[in-house]
Amino acid sequence: MLILFSNKCISQSFSELKKTDTVYIYFKNDSEFEKRYKSIGGESKFYENHLFYSFVLDSVSTIIFTYNDYMNSDDYEKGIKTDFKIFKKSFLRRNKDIILDIDFFLKNGFKETYMNALHGKIIYLIDSSEIKNRKIKIKQVKVISNYLEL
Repeated sequence: MLILFSNKCISQSFSELKKTDTVYIYFKNDSEFEKRYKSIGGESKFYENHLFYSFVLDSVSTIIFTYNDYMNSDDYEKGIKTDFKIFKKSFLRRNKDIILDIDFFLKNGFKETYMNALHGKIIYLIDSSEIKNRKIKIKQVKVISNYLEL
């Protein structure tokens, strides 16, 4: 029992997140701050599966994660697909220190989280609606924000 209690006391911190080159975003889409929508992409196959995942508090505190089958048009022309992985659900428990959700953004601030935990990192998104049969799909995304690094 003591081990479980002490394990829950470990919390995510910017200093720990700065040490890693990869950060995971857990997206539930069940709060007023989380929205998921699909791009209306036109005729190009490049935009066929273009998805936007956003954390929005207000017009300033907004972070958008974009997923597409291809990271950019060069990859599309070369046929290089965006990275995605399938893991067991236990991945969530083992990596909880580098998995951020909307609560982390609300607690620590959107700008602070972007600057200290996301900027310059490889970012993967876990969409809770895609968790099936104890397997989770993790897909690489790009981050869009209105914050500039000085």
